[in-house]
Amino acid sequence: MCGLIGFSGKQNANVNIIKKIMKANEARGKHSSGYYGAEQIVKVIGTTKTLHKRLNNTKTKILIGHTRHKTHGKISLENQHPFKFNNVIGAHNGVVYNYEEVGKKFNLKKTEVDSQMIFKVLNKTKDIRNLGKFNNSLATLFTMDGRKLYAYRKNNPLWVGKSSNGDLYFSSLKDVLLECNLQSIFQLLEGRLYIFNEGKLLYKKDIQHDPVASKHNYGYKNWWEYDDDKDDSPTVYSYNKNKLKISKPYKKKEMCENLQSRNRTLWDVMGLRNPK
Repeated sequence: MCGLIGFSGKQNANVNIIKKIMKANEARGKHSSGYYGAEQIVKVIGTTKTLHKRLNNTKTKILIGHTRHKTHGKISLENQHPFKFNNVIGAHNGVVYNYEEVGKKFNLKKTEVDSQMIFKVLNKTKDIRNLGKFNNSLATLFTMDGRKLYAYRKNNPLWVGKSSNGDLYFSSLKDVLLECNLQSIFQLLEGRLYIFNEGKLLYKKDIQHDPVASKHNYGYKNWWEYDDDKDDSPTVYSYNKNKLKISKPYKKKEMCENLQSRNRTLWDVMGLRNPK
C-alpha cells in the first residue's frame, strides 16, 4: 500500500496543499517518498518532511508525488517513485503480480520493482491500452510529455478535488482533500483513463482489462505481508466494529499512531468505505 499525490493546474500548485496531502499519505507508506515537479525528480528515504523545503521553492503546473510502503524491491532511492523512462514519468500505488510476464511479452528485462515495468512498457509501446495488461491493483499518475497528467485506477483508490481557481489535486486519501477545503471531490471511475492538462479534462478512455497470464495470479502476498527489513513476519490487520485490530506490532509505530490520532480505521486509510 502506497500513497499517490498529484496536481494539474493553470496556476502553479499551492505548495501548502501539496505538503498537507503528502503528509496525510504517509499513513499509506513511510519507507521513502518523492515527487516530480518543475521538471525535476526529488526522492528521499523516510517521510515527506525532508521534501518540504524543496517543495517551498517548487513552481509547477504538474506534480506527481508518492509515499512508499515497500513490497517488491529493497528500500532505496532507486526503488522510490516516481520512475522515469525517457519521457514517461510516473508513480504507482498497488501490487502487480504479472509484471515479469508483461515484460517478457514486450521483450523487456525484469525490473526490481513491479511498478517500474508499468512505465517501461508505456515508454516502449507508447500505448496506454497496455495498462490493461497488468493484473491485481494498479492506481497510477504519470506523464508522457511533462505537461499532461494521466490518471488511472484499477482496484486501488484515487480521489480528485478542485480548488477555488479550478486547479485539480489528486490523492489516495479522500479526507485530506476535504481538510484542504477542496470542492467537487470525486473518485476516478475504475478502469477508466483520464488525461488532464492545466486542470482541464482533455480525454478519457475505458481500458480493457486483459491481463497477461501469470502463475502468480492467485495465492500471492497482500501488501501488508511483504517482509520488513528488520522484521520477517508480517503484520495482519482485521476489521471489526469500526476498530482497527493489529495482531502484531508494526515496525513503524508512527503509522499506527497516525491512524489512532486521526481516529481512522484501516478502511479509511485505504480510501474505502466501511463494510455495511
